[in-house]
This record gives sequence, structure tokens and C-alpha cells, in this order.
Amino acid sequence: MKKAILVFVSGVMMVACSNTPKFKSEAISAVRNELLDPNSFELIKYSFDTTTLHELLSFEIELDSIRIYHDHQIVAIWEDSKNSYGKSYYQEAVTDLNKDQRSLDNNIALLKVSPDTIVSFGSTVRYYANSKGGQRVIGEMRVKFDHKGFKTGTTDLDN
Repeated sequence: MKKAILVFVSGVMMVACSNTPKFKSEAISAVRNELLDPNSFELIKYSFDTTTLHELLSFEIELDSIRIYHDHQIVAIWEDSKNSYGKSYYQEAVTDLNKDQRSLDNNIALLKVSPDTIVSFGSTVRYYANSKGGQRVIGEMRVKFDHKGFKTGTTDLDN
């Protein structure tokens, strides 16, 4: 079983590595399309990484834990309330607490049984380009791809 998982993971990594030039060219063209002067683009640095299901679920578990802590704080504030205004806030906080607790439990269960599969790819492109005023500036953008290699979005890291 361990050999099968090792072969699967190495196969996925080989596919990801063999597609790296494809991701690089798509990321660079996506960044150029976002620029005011695409012809002024000059690549400084390119990096490529992957996001696994394990990393994604770990992040969700952290967020759920923060939400649960916040919900406990709100429940503690409104639990002794005697009027209907406070009781409605208390009920809302208890509902949110239960929802976030279920989400945390589901994510922990998924984390325990999920293999370390790749769910998305990302490229970071650092470049020189001309600004609105014609000055040479350094910019940086993040281009995201889904698990099939289709571009899902770009994020300007300078803003």
C-alpha cells in the first residue's frame, strides 16, 4: 500500500514538474495582460509551488478554531441576559458555535483520511515594467491555477 501511494505521489509530482514550463508561460502571459504597457515586461524572478489538500484543510482548521474561540466569547457575554434582545444574540451565538464546531469536526475527519493530493498550483512572477508615468518599477503578481492546470485568477502583490 505504501508503495502504491509513493508511486501515485511521485507520478503527480512528475506531471506537475513536466507542466512547469507550461505554467510559467501561462503565468507570464497572464501578468503581461494585466500591465498597462505589456511590451515593457522584463522577468526578474519566477517561482512555482503547489497547494495540497493537507495544507488547505490545516488552514481551514485554524480558521474554525479562531471562529469557535470568538463564538465562545460572544456566548459568555450574552448568556446571562434577561431581555429578549440579549437572548436573541445568545441564540445566534450558540447556533454559530455549533455550526463552526461541526465544520471543525468535519475538517479534522477529512484531514485524517485524506491523502496528500495536490489541489492547486501557484506561480509568483516578479518583474520590471513601465508605470503610468513611464518610470521603470518592480512589480510582483501571483497567478493561481486549479488542479487541472486552468488559470483561476491573478493577484497583484504590490497593492
